[in-house]
Amino acid sequence: MNFYEFISEDEKRRTCKDILCFMYCLNPDHIGSHIPDAVSEIQKWTKDIPTNKRFDIMANAKKRTIPLYDIPLSAGLGENILDSDIPFVEYETNVEDGDFALHVSGDSMEPDIPDGSIVVVKKQSEIADGISGSFFLNGEVYCKKLLHKDGKVFLCSDNAGYQPIEVHDGDTLIVYGKIVKVLC
Repeated sequence: MNFYEFISEDEKRRTCKDILCFMYCLNPDHIGSHIPDAVSEIQKWTKDIPTNKRFDIMANAKKRTIPLYDIPLSAGLGENILDSDIPFVEYETNVEDGDFALHVSGDSMEPDIPDGSIVVVKKQSEIADGISGSFFLNGEVYCKKLLHKDGKVFLCSDNAGYQPIEVHDGDTLIVYGKIVKVLC
């Protein structure tokens, strides 16, 4: 039995229109690059979507300000950013458990943490294996995942093009915290 046969042509068109509007709201550049001739029509459809004021999550979310440090997450540093005078701007967010934010520089954590994104970090001195976090290692700040294996410690990337970084005895490793939100 083919379920598709039971759906009317009008319902198929409406569903397609809704999906295109949803995709456009998520990533307008993607739609623009694949079907550029349809963008203006999809923009009109998107504006016609009724809003539900009672369920507007962003309107009801509490906003607060956290520091967004003016350093890239994988660039050289040389000091503990949490105890220093490194410049930052006030960054408004609705992420409740984030303590500070950092810019991501590099593609080692893609696709989950894209180059150029901002990550919100919750301060904590320990992170479980496999959790993305912000780390200081020998003068460099990294966005990686911690891994303990065969008595060794590694900072690992999601992108298979990057080798794990082994943390040796005598290295200075500081866990700044766990990444709780990625903002693209």
